[in-house]
Order: sequence, then structure tokens, then C-alpha cells
Amino acid sequence: MRVPWLTLASLAILVCAADGRSSASLTVHPLDETDLASPLPWTFLPAALHGVDVVSLPEPIHMTHEFPLVRLGIVEFLNEHMGFHVLAMEGSLVDAWAAQDRFLASGQSDADAADAQLALFPLWNTPEIQRLFRYETASWSTPAPLYITAYDVQPGTGKGTPGSAAFRLLADRLATYAPPPDGLVVDNWVRDLRPLTEMCRAFTREKQAAADAAIVRVESWIARADRAVATRHPRVPMHAAALALLPANLRGSLALCNDVTSTSSGKYKAVRDREGAIFAEALRRESPGAKLMLWAHWSHLTVDPAAGVSVGVSLRQKLGDRLYTVLPVAERGTAIVIFPNPGSDEDIGLGWVRRGSDEFSTRMRALSPASFFLDLRDPALKTNEAFAGEQAVWVESRAVRVHLLDAADALVWVKHVGPPELPLPVLVILGGMHYRLPLAAGAAMFVTVAVSLLVSRRRRTRRSARHE
Repeated sequence: MRVPWLTLASLAILVCAADGRSSASLTVHPLDETDLASPLPWTFLPAALHGVDVVSLPEPIHMTHEFPLVRLGIVEFLNEHMGFHVLAMEGSLVDAWAAQDRFLASGQSDADAADAQLALFPLWNTPEIQRLFRYETASWSTPAPLYITAYDVQPGTGKGTPGSAAFRLLADRLATYAPPPDGLVVDNWVRDLRPLTEMCRAFTREKQAAADAAIVRVESWIARADRAVATRHPRVPMHAAALALLPANLRGSLALCNDVTSTSSGKYKAVRDREGAIFAEALRRESPGAKLMLWAHWSHLTVDPAAGVSVGVSLRQKLGDRLYTVLPVAERGTAIVIFPNPGSDEDIGLGWVRRGSDEFSTRMRALSPASFFLDLRDPALKTNEAFAGEQAVWVESRAVRVHLLDAADALVWVKHVGPPELPLPVLVILGGMHYRLPLAAGAAMFVTVAVSLLVSRRRRTRRSARHE
């Protein structure tokens, strides 16, 4: 049954004490909005995550200030207190491993952290997410070293390693540990792997054999280098473990390209997520304590089977309740968002996030005056009509109706979100990209009117001069 407005009776059931203790049956954990990025607000997580092996941290809006800080605080707490020492990002293991190796060999300054961040998608190169890499390098001198890698099978997607540049950087870094095997010519090897990049657009069945042979060659090179990697970086043992898995990741990329070229290109995401889930599980098994954190867009990490194939759905089928998905949800604000545009994820611009109030936001405000964490596995929610059925979750530029209890295991309700702390000129450019066509049309109209007025004025001036 739909409940358009909360009655006083249902409010009494929902409202919880501000200190996080349970009221009638439901517990809300208020969060300090000024300290989301530290582990301090997240001390209640052990109770929610008992028996969990994979914590999934989806991103519903790519460019906000607050959502990355939420995930950073959770990552820090899990790393320091719950034995989760590996964070796998969406993107590419090739880009991530090569950038991490360069980071490990650097002076590990803020500038070096910015270089490590270049392994991520351009949209994730923000000051907020750079803090993740600064935390990572600080953790390397502690008993709980964090390691950032990638579960995805899309080589060449990093901002600093586009296309085949990812393979060239990988070759450069491997060469610091061992020479390439006899017969491996780096330029030819990069050429043979290039069709695995850029969404397989250049891949054909005729190129499969060369790509497969190139993977076998790099597997041989990694076997030569792996021991030296482990010896050089004893404080970060996952670096060598991730390198040993890299050939399997490339074979996932090859499987993706093979399937995409033999079927409809519309299946790209489904095949990508199928292979990504397989590799995520391989990463988990090799991680310390067989525990893993995931960081990717919401569309890849939802656990709702109604959404179709996703990494989250596949992992839920394998792990059951050992997978725990924490979805951040905004009450209101503005952000740099992706607008619907078939065939492109680059149609971005400034957009509203839940500009007005709705039933769901009204219910959330009734729970706490501050931002808060809510465990959706709480048995009290299963019979609570306020959470039944679809709820309005803001994903990029629009509200999406989601069966929240099926799609996630917890939510973090954030009272307000805003754009990332990028330099103002960059924000202006990113914020205006979606509106470039109407802006250009407006500018063209202004120029046309201005020119017309100028021409008309000159003609009147000439006619006046003739009469004189």
C-alpha cells in the first residue's frame, strides 16, 4: 500500500533518538557533516558488517563534494579497524597497477598522489578523491596498508593513460623489475593490445590471435618480475598479488571484446559487468583476509536483479549476505552530473539534485535533522510501509525510482550536496558543457542581431551623408 504522507502514528514508529540509539525498533546513526571523511563518525559499522567480505560503495552522482568524502571515511574505518585493506575501483587494472607502481617508487608527495589519481576516469580526478590517494600513501607506513587497484576490464580509461598509453606505462614499469622476454618488442606488443581499448571499437575477430599472444607474452614477463616486485615493496604485498592477476584481467578484456563484436554493441555494459564481477571475486580471494571494498558507479554495483546484469547482482548471487552495499542519497543540492545521452557518458553539466521535496525526502527528514546512516537490513524496515516499494533516489541528473530494500543494504542520507572543490574556471567549463549548444545558439543570435543593427546603422549613416 502506498503511503502518501506519514501519519502521526507512523512518525512515532520512524523517529529515532539523535544519539543513534534505537527508538521503538529502528536505529538511525546521525553523522557529523563536517567530519565525514574521517573514520570517527563510522564506529557503528562493525555491528552492521558482521560476516561481510565485500563492502560495495556505489557512486550515484559522479561529481559532488560530499559523496566521495562519505566513501573515504568508510574506507578509512574499514581499513584501520575491520581488516579491509584493498579498494578496487571501476576502470582498469592495467592503468591502476602501472600508476600505483609509479606512486610507490615516487617521493609520495601530494603531486605524486595527483599523478596516481590519473589512473582513474577523468570525472574522478577531483580534489576530494585525491584525498583517497594521500590517505593510501600515509597508510603504507602503518600496520594497516591500504592498496588501491581496479576490478574492471577496460584498459586505457585513465585520465593520464588513455588508450594504448596504459600498456606503454605498464611496459615501462615492468622493465624496472625485469627485462622483457626474448622476442617481445614493446611497440609491437602495444599495437597488438590496442584493440582492447576504447570500448573495443577497433577490435575484430582477426585481431584476437595477436591479442591473445600478447597476453601470453606479458604473462611471461610478469612471472619474471613478480618476485622482484614483492621484494621491493614488502610493506604493500598486494601490489605483487595484483600484478600476478593482471593476465587474467586482460583475458577478461579480450572476452569482453570478443562478445561485443559477436553480438549487439548494446550488450557492452552487461558483458563488461559479467567479466568485472569474475575478476572482483578473484581479487577478493587474493586480498588480505579475503576481504574487498568496491568503488564504482551505482549502475554497476546495484544488487537489484530487476536492474539487469551488474557486478553487484553477480556478487550477490555468489556471496549472499557477505556482500554489503552502502548507497549515498542526497536530500537536495547541485552537482556536476551526467545527462542522458545515448552512446556517451560525457554529456555533463551543472544540475539540480532533488530540487523540491517529495514523499521519500519527507520521510527521511522525519528520521533525523542531520545526515545519517541507516542499515536497510534492520528487520524493522522489512515490515515498515514507509520503505516499501519504490523510492526516489537521485542518480546523476534525474530521480530514479528504486526498490531500495532490494537494491542496497544501507543508505547514507546526506542533507546537502554541492560540486567538487575544483578551480572556478574548471567548474564553469564543466558546469556549462551540457548547455553549450543552447549557449552557442544564443551567442549566435546575439551576434546576428548585433551585426544586423550595425549594418542598419551604417546604411542610415550613408543615406544621411548622401542627402547632405
